[in-house]
Amino acid sequence: MTNQTVEINENLVKIDNLLKGLEFLYEEISTRKDEIIKSAKVNIQEIVKDEMMTDEFRTEMSYHLRTYHGDRLARDVSYFVMDKIDSDIDAFINGRVNQALAKAGVNPRHLN
Repeated sequence: MTNQTVEINENLVKIDNLLKGLEFLYEEISTRKDEIIKSAKVNIQEIVKDEMMTDEFRTEMSYHLRTYHGDRLARDVSYFVMDKIDSDIDAFINGRVNQALAKAGVNPRHLN
């Protein structure tokens, strides 16, 4: 074998050792994470809720909603409002007419 072949083989062994080391490290981290979660007397859900109440989280969420969902939210709200507005206008007009009739001494139920 040439020196170059020996050097390549040594480098491959080093890379293989690095990959095995990374694999063991990943396994150790995963195991410790699971152990910490299982043994922790801390409620993860409470930690998440507390984080969600911070101003930083709210600012980030507000930015995310405006940037990525703002157009769709505005469209959905507009459609919802447009669907409801006709019945609200009718109810308002009917209410005002009934008030005027009642003020004039006419019972609106007798008109039907």
